[in-house]
This record gives sequence, C-alpha cells and structure tokens, in this order.
Amino acid sequence: MPAGDITAYCFLEAAPGKADELLETLSKAQAWAEANEPGCLMYRISVDPADKHKVCVFEVYKDQAALDFHIASEVSKNNVAFYAAGGLSKPLEEQDIRVHTEYRKN
Repeated sequence: MPAGDITAYCFLEAAPGKADELLETLSKAQAWAEANEPGCLMYRISVDPADKHKVCVFEVYKDQAALDFHIASEVSKNNVAFYAAGGLSKPLEEQDIRVHTEYRKN
C-alpha cells in the first residue's frame, strides 16, 4: 500500500477545571510547531461545542521523521508533563489517539 503523510487524531479530555489550561498548552504547541517544524503540515485544535473539556488535535506530518522531531521537541515534553500532572481526565495512554498514514492509489 503506498504511503503518504502521517496524520495524528488526538481526542483528549481535560480534567475537571483544566479545559482552559489544556487549550493554552496546546495553543503554545501549535504556535511552536507552525513556526519551527517545517515537517508539520497542519496542527489544528478543535473544541466540542457542548463541552470545552473535550478537544481534538489534528496534526499532519510529512513523514515519520517529522513526527519524531515533534514528539522529541521541548514543547511536546511540556505537554506531556502537563498531562501527567493531572491536566487530563485520565492518563494519556487511555486517551483516544490514532495515527494513520495517508493512502494514495497510484
């Protein structure tokens, strides 16, 4: 199967009272990725209109190296630290995160 860009769909739920802090943390990551990661093709944050604690982060990277660069960045490490300090409703490993590779038919 031919492969293309790598897309991450991260459905996160903030801990009670942490929605604004989660959005601020993600916004910093978005700004940093857009300014410093040429391999990050898209980084979008969406909020459930019925519950601001439910967030979807949609990220597109040109390849695995670009995704690895993002994961290793200081801003990503700061996000993970926020999550581990109780920023999410449950541990990151239990959040709904999906990584897909673009399919392109030749």
